[in-house]
Amino acid sequence: MESEIIEVSTFLSPTVVAAVVEGIAGIITGAIASLVAPWVQWAIQKRKLELTHRLNTISELRRLISETEDFESIKYSSYWGLIEQHLEEWEAHTFSPPAISSGIGIMANMLPLNERKNKF
Repeated sequence: MESEIIEVSTFLSPTVVAAVVEGIAGIITGAIASLVAPWVQWAIQKRKLELTHRLNTISELRRLISETEDFESIKYSSYWGLIEQHLEEWEAHTFSPPAISSGIGIMANMLPLNERKNKF
């Protein structure tokens, strides 16, 4: 009985236990890192693409505003929806073009601005 206890205690010495625990911790950490790293890279790339898109849109809006001679052309451009989002509610109602089409277009202009953003 004593010989079995001595053999087990030498096998489970503190050095061996520490090495096993460190090895298991290393494997778990490596597995987590291999799963998280691509997700982090994707999130960084997504933010870069969003920033590039924003900068391109701002550049196009500036070009439209500088090249357009009348305000009506801006109101009826495809960029008006982007501009309208940044207007105060009274400005949006004052400057928004009337509804051109039937159906949702008419309903969209009848709703208050804050409901328009959420519904359409």
